[in-house]
Amino acid sequence: LEETFNNLRAKGVLRLKKQGAVVDFMAKFPVLYTRACVRENVIHGFVKTGQLDGKFGIVPVWHQLIATRRTIPTVDEYNTLLNAFFPTMAYSFNNGMQYVSDEYLINEHGFPADIDINGATAIRDAGISQENRQRAKVLNGSGEKKKRADLAASVARKAERKEAEK
Repeated sequence: LEETFNNLRAKGVLRLKKQGAVVDFMAKFPVLYTRACVRENVIHGFVKTGQLDGKFGIVPVWHQLIATRRTIPTVDEYNTLLNAFFPTMAYSFNNGMQYVSDEYLINEHGFPADIDINGATAIRDAGISQENRQRAKVLNGSGEKKKRADLAASVARKAERKEAEK
């Protein structure tokens, strides 16, 4: 680390007043991070928001999930959410914990589509290269791993084709 910092300082990229303290911290950071990020230290946030139950730590808690909404749902919205909860959870579990697509929620369970700032229907069908436009998902789910592998294979094929054309 000291050698890297010295090289960066020589290039004029880095100016540190307390380089020794930074080097000490960075040397200890992996150990601190490993100790801090254990299940017991992380799970309480998921329990508080209802994503996991406090007893078993595996199943979402319905009323706590509803409580995270910014507005109180109408009776129709509540019933739509309740009717879709278990089938959607099962769909997610059976598809490698992937995110659930807009099409599935809208077509299968009657959820209203999102509306953009112009009042038009907005379907979130962003591909894997548009991570910032996608809904939340579990990145290590089998479906997401497959999408990344397919994207990497596609890029490799394009590179091979370009190389062959030369």
